[in-house]
Amino acid sequence: MSSNSTLHCTHLSASVTSPLLLPGDDLSEDPEYPPQSFQEWLDEEDRNPVSAKRKTVYVVTAPDIEDDVQFMRAWDNRLADGHHVTQPSAEAILDYLQAFYHGLPVKSLSRLSPAFTAWDEEPKTKRKPCQPKYVALKFGKECVRIRIRPSPDGVFGGQLNLDDLLDAAIAILPKDAYVLLLLVNQDLYEDEDDEFVCGRAYGANSMPGPHHTVRTSLPRAA
Repeated sequence: MSSNSTLHCTHLSASVTSPLLLPGDDLSEDPEYPPQSFQEWLDEEDRNPVSAKRKTVYVVTAPDIEDDVQFMRAWDNRLADGHHVTQPSAEAILDYLQAFYHGLPVKSLSRLSPAFTAWDEEPKTKRKPCQPKYVALKFGKECVRIRIRPSPDGVFGGQLNLDDLLDAAIAILPKDAYVLLLLVNQDLYEDEDDEFVCGRAYGANSMPGPHHTVRTSLPRAA
């Protein structure tokens, strides 16, 4: 191998993101677990075939935040050090997916105008809580209740429940979708004992599911 090739390979390896390896993660606890080859991944039975009827990649970009839940606007960025993350534009996300899913049509579902708003079924009390237990995600004529909670590790101001977002994504899923990706700018959790999750994919159901854009771009708190 020539010196130029060696330099090129070194440059590439330095630019590739390494796995997020944290104490308690599967890779940390069981580093000897057998790896999955590309062929094994390709032969997975729970794979959605691309067909003439179901070939479109749909993207629901991060919902707006309405004034009645304006407290959520502070959840987009890390609390501890005021670190601000510039969220990628809808156009940039679509361009990336069109390149990644080359050959498949990629479309935005912006016509649904997704937005977080207040959930009207909060119990009435004399003393209004600082933060409700639920918000609503509305899209088109639909509205889905989303559980929320403070971030256990204090990195962000609050989190959205991933399972509730999945219910919304299933309700949105068009009949001709090969896959649908729902993006949010807020932190996520799935189970009560989770500190956070980065997202969830349900490949057999055409659901990469909800994914957030903030946690993986920030360093973890010490």
